[in-house]
This record gives sequence, C-alpha cells and structure tokens, in this order.
Amino acid sequence: MGVLWALLWAFLGLLIGVSSLATPFLPWDVFFTAFDAPLPALGVPGFIGGMLFGLVTSVMGQRRRFRELSLRHFAAWGAIGGILLSLVPLTLVTLGLASVEGGRYPIGTITSALLLPGVVLGTGSAVAAYLIARRADERAPVSDLDDPATLHALPSPPIDARAATATAPRATHRREP
Repeated sequence: MGVLWALLWAFLGLLIGVSSLATPFLPWDVFFTAFDAPLPALGVPGFIGGMLFGLVTSVMGQRRRFRELSLRHFAAWGAIGGILLSLVPLTLVTLGLASVEGGRYPIGTITSALLLPGVVLGTGSAVAAYLIARRADERAPVSDLDDPATLHALPSPPIDARAATATAPRATHRREP
C-alpha cells in the first residue's frame, strides 16, 4: 500500500508542477514556499501515509474479506491515515528525533497546516486503492469455495463408522494403585 500511495503522490507532484507552469496567474508561491523539495518527492509522505493506511486497514478491517468492505470504509480509513500522517512531524519533535528551532513556524502550526491536505490526499488515495483492488478482484477467477452459500450446499463426505472407530483411541478403565 505504501508503494501504491507513493506512486500516486509522486504523480500528483508532477501534476502540480505542470499546473503551475500552465497557470502562472494562480498563487503557486504559497505551495512552493511550504514545499521546497522536488515535486515527485511527494512520494515520500505518500509512502508513509500508505503504510499508516495499511496499518489502520489491518486493524479496522480484520476478519473481513475485501468483498465485505465498502468504498466508505476505505475512504474513512484513508482519512484516518491522513490524520496520522499529519501527526508524524509532531511525533518526531515530541520524541526528540526532530526540531523546529530556528524554523519559521511552531510545530502546532505545521501540524494543523498538514491536517487538511493529509485528510484529502489520504481519502483520495484510499478511494483510488479501493477502485484498483475492486477492479483486480472482479477480474480474478471466482472459486466456488469463496462463496459461503456454496460451502453450505456442498455435500458432506460420508462417514465410515468402522474406519472412525478403528482409528479412535481406546479408553482403558484401570484403577491406579
């Protein structure tokens, strides 16, 4: 999931670059001031967001098959993954692994600025992942064993009473001294 999200976000970065060239009259300076890395580098937070989404999905969707999950589930879990992604800088600063000293903005401002884009990108990436997985699931051959109704309709194997008793352990009724 991390790789899929990384690819989607890197492509989005390229689209932002092309859009900024095609529409120079828009205020792109705001974005480029905040994000001064090469545009395909959006794949890095995309990878982290995809991994967080995968974690949320594995916890929230456990014991469910893909066919039981809805687009709403994926969208909500993508939003949660986006929220968790926006908390990564705060977590790094809190743990002492990063610092905002000498920076223009305090960590609370950075976290709140990342929240909306994280939720929007997380939701969009989760929806894209769902649609890709749904398409792959529809193309996959369906096994009769995947359908619970088919499993209950299958005849039970005959039970040979002699074979069952021949292999069963015999009980002994001895008294211990």
